Amino acid sequence: MLLSVGSPRFDLKARAAAEQDVLRLAVEDALARAQAIATGARQSLGRILHVDEDTSGVVMPGVQEPMMVPTMMKAGVQTPITPGTIEVHAQVTVTVGIR
Repeated sequence: MLLSVGSPRFDLKARAAAEQDVLRLAVEDALARAQAIATGARQSLGRILHVDEDTSGVVMPGVQEPMMVPTMMKAGVQTPITPGTIEVHAQVTVTVGIR
């Protein structure tokens, strides 16, 4: 009997919390950039008018290419599973008034 496992998925235990942290950091960064722009223009920031998010989600580590699997199976090579990184990305647009 031949057992085959394909495309294992690695994920975060607390993905929602990680996504919220990344969104918070993205908004903080956007506001810091807006402050720098306002300061350069000798203005001050007004209130936040709009916040829009585009969460790209979690980027999983790459998986082995399927074309290599038959060759490895014939050769009796075990499929390596190596530790990797899981990245969480978020992009926000913050519209802020200036005065």
